[in-house]
Amino acid sequence: MGRRKILIDREIQFKVVIYALIFMVLTSIFISLITFNSVWSILVNHLVSANEKNLTDIFAITFKTFALRITFITIFLAILAGLGMLLVSHRIAGPVYRIIQVVKDLREGKNPSFILRKGDTLSNLMEEIKTFGATHTNLVNASKRVLEIWNRTQVQDISLNVALRELEECFEEKSKDKQTIEKTEKGGTNEEGI
Repeated sequence: MGRRKILIDREIQFKVVIYALIFMVLTSIFISLITFNSVWSILVNHLVSANEKNLTDIFAITFKTFALRITFITIFLAILAGLGMLLVSHRIAGPVYRIIQVVKDLREGKNPSFILRKGDTLSNLMEEIKTFGATHTNLVNASKRVLEIWNRTQVQDISLNVALRELEECFEEKSKDKQTIEKTEKGGTNEEGI
């Protein structure tokens, strides 16, 4: 049941990856510059005591070299981390996608499979949805049985008739919604009254 598509929910995955990349790049550059300055402050003390004349030139050359190297290394590591975050976020976005499909199937009256891949997150949520799905299916089946009995009998209570009519209308709306969804999935359009 493995999925090969890594980008499942771009919004969730890109937010996580972009946040992590920006945070890592800024943190790495900040730490590198602080490290560079603290190393140079120690080095300056030693060079001044040694009467070094070209201290500012040495500092400028070293800073440019250090800054370029640290920037390229940081960007390279950030890209690697971003790819890693994309793979990690796949374990979150994949289950979200699957849960959405399960909820749609429940809404359409289908009997979905409540299974996630091994290692996926949100398994507790899927278990809760599985329990909800079983309860939902039992309620739908019981309601349909009540409506079948009601249609075969003559009930004199008006309030009971009204309540059962409302229940029947819920199933009619569900049937219309299902037909609309099927038309949309097949490329049809929902043009009523035209």
